[in-house]
Amino acid sequence: SATEFTFDVNITGIDENFDSFTRECKEDNGTLIGLPFPFSIPSENWFEEMYYWDTYFTNVGLILSDMTEQAKNNCRNMAYLINKYGFMPNGNRTYFLRSSQPPFLSLMVRDVYAACKDKEWLKNASIPTVTFLGMALADMIAGSIIIEQVFGIPGLGRILLTSIQNRDYPVELAI
Repeated sequence: SATEFTFDVNITGIDENFDSFTRECKEDNGTLIGLPFPFSIPSENWFEEMYYWDTYFTNVGLILSDMTEQAKNNCRNMAYLINKYGFMPNGNRTYFLRSSQPPFLSLMVRDVYAACKDKEWLKNASIPTVTFLGMALADMIAGSIIIEQVFGIPGLGRILLTSIQNRDYPVELAI
């Protein structure tokens, strides 16, 4: 089920400033990778790029502020990067193409859909999300087999599969 945002947060002043944390750059510019939709940045004075991990939390704020269109745009941009590179880099800079982070896109898609109930958007967002999750799962399984063999930790693969079946996300990330 979708994350239910029920905590009491005073967001006075935040709503008015979300626009200053939004950028547009449709064409590549130096190390900045152009994105087809406006994207959120974590801090207006320090960054000009979208960050994967930060955007998850930004989307939580956007949803709480009824700004689901920008949350959709952030997910669309991540889908674009996954389609272009085959994975979600840490952000939209070329020097982030060497690494990624835990798969938060599926959580973002789930939360945005729970807020807007837009089935057409969900259909378009689901394809790269499922692709990304499939690749991440394959990497996790292969990695657990290698760790099991190299470090002599028997049963790590079985622990991973059990945690997937039980939807034990913290154990999956740890492995």
